[in-house]
Amino acid sequence: MSNKNLAISLWSFLLLVGSCSLQVSSTDNGGSSSEVVAVRGQAVYEDGSAAANAVVRLRPASYLAPSIISLGKASVSIINSMTDESGHFALDSVSPGEYILEVNNLLGQAAVQSCTTDAKQAAKVLDPAVLAPTSPIIGTVALPNNAIDDISVKVYGLERSTHVDPATKSFILNDIPPGYSYTLRLEPRSAVYAPKIVELVSAGDTLDTIHIETFDSEDYGSWPFSKKLYINTSSTGASVAENVIHFPLLISIAKNQYNFADFSDPANGTDIRFSKADGTHLHYEIESWDSGAGYAAIWVAVDTVYGNSATQNITLHWGKKYAPDWSGGATVFDTAQGFAGVWHFAPLHPFTDATSNNNNAIDSGSSAFQGIIGGARFFSGVNGGSFMKVPDNATLEPRCFSLSCWVQIADANSNSFAKFVNKGKPGDSADFPSYSLEIRNQSDIVGFQIESSDRTFHTVESAPLSNPQTWHFLTGTFDLDSGIGIFYVDGQSAGSFTCVNPIQYYPEQQYALYFGSQYGGTAAVRAAIDEIRLHRTINSAAWVKLSYENQRTGSRLVQVQ
Repeated sequence: MSNKNLAISLWSFLLLVGSCSLQVSSTDNGGSSSEVVAVRGQAVYEDGSAAANAVVRLRPASYLAPSIISLGKASVSIINSMTDESGHFALDSVSPGEYILEVNNLLGQAAVQSCTTDAKQAAKVLDPAVLAPTSPIIGTVALPNNAIDDISVKVYGLERSTHVDPATKSFILNDIPPGYSYTLRLEPRSAVYAPKIVELVSAGDTLDTIHIETFDSEDYGSWPFSKKLYINTSSTGASVAENVIHFPLLISIAKNQYNFADFSDPANGTDIRFSKADGTHLHYEIESWDSGAGYAAIWVAVDTVYGNSATQNITLHWGKKYAPDWSGGATVFDTAQGFAGVWHFAPLHPFTDATSNNNNAIDSGSSAFQGIIGGARFFSGVNGGSFMKVPDNATLEPRCFSLSCWVQIADANSNSFAKFVNKGKPGDSADFPSYSLEIRNQSDIVGFQIESSDRTFHTVESAPLSNPQTWHFLTGTFDLDSGIGIFYVDGQSAGSFTCVNPIQYYPEQQYALYFGSQYGGTAAVRAAIDEIRLHRTINSAAWVKLSYENQRTGSRLVQVQ
């Protein structure tokens, strides 16, 4: 019958040549075994006749078609084939996983079915695929404030992709096989808008208007789980009397308080959200998320933390299926609020600056270490052995600044004046460090130092640390307007200095910011370092204490009730 014979177009032929009978990679489809399975089946028409020469497509259930068809090398997670004259097909080398199989004669008739392969099976024989007339899926989209954006529309598990017409705000997905419930993904180009997932869609459906959301327009009332978190700055909590503004609040998620299985994305936590008591949405950054260990660390941007309060609270929401991932350091550590660089040393992105300045570090020999918050880095203490550097630029040379980090000093530091954080040139040359947090004469004394434009050093040293092998929080601030520099250890002032001249930054030189050493890897420190921050503003004593109380082991600031 002529309507059952396939006339392969040039596009289809090239696609088949480029991807036919490719082995599926277990890393792409979620399988964990290198064993492969043969999938067998037959395609027929509704009258029982063989669907000869029809296209057969096997796609992982999580597959989304590319927005632009490419004739380059096909993904190894795709298998394309064809039925023979009797309608049979055979797909070899299919890795274990969840798939959707489509048979399509490219003349308006198709069939689709789920296909689960198991490494214990040598071969899987499918029920006959019965081709029937295809239909379109039609929809319209609404953006907040009637905005316009380039929005792609795709079907999970099918080779289908289209775009929303910017004029009509509508889309059509053609040639959809009947008898199956599909899931659509709408993906705006602009990161301002969240992807939208639409479930239980069938061929022939005309969908109600699909509303694309922004971060601020999400309705947290549709999140199934929530819990209040109290920010306790009273004497029973952090004991901070003054208000602190634009504060990145650390929220720790622990398995003894939360069931990670209740998160719709327990592996990544993309469904987590935070809001103020009045419903205002709070931006956040997930630093680390380990559902296996039952621990996560999230930074939340709180506009004001009220001093001497036990009643201020925010709400944590979770469990919303298909919630988009809004985690982002740039919205929490906002450069408009003075953040110049923030280095978490998170396990997945250990050298990345969380701010939009992109002051990413270049590593040379440091190693991963368990931090006080999430990940940290360990530096060997051997000159030239391990350090990091951040290439020089103006954001690293503030007129006034605050510099902080957590340190855990190893038991043997052979280098006097070894540097945790250092900007500028070492003291054995004509130029000197512009600013630094460092070990002083011996391993249990730490200090903060700057050099002013008149080549004068200004330094504060701590008293001997009671236990240098535990984590300690160091902060140095310098306010050129008042001429005061202050050094804090574990949230308390260790002393101050006066300097009326600006910092000497050697503008004609390109002196990097170093972690774990000074310029060239000398004055190397043997220690673990976590959560380095550079601000172009002066953190108050209340801010410093609140940071310490929030981040330290055994913190009483955030309380779950």
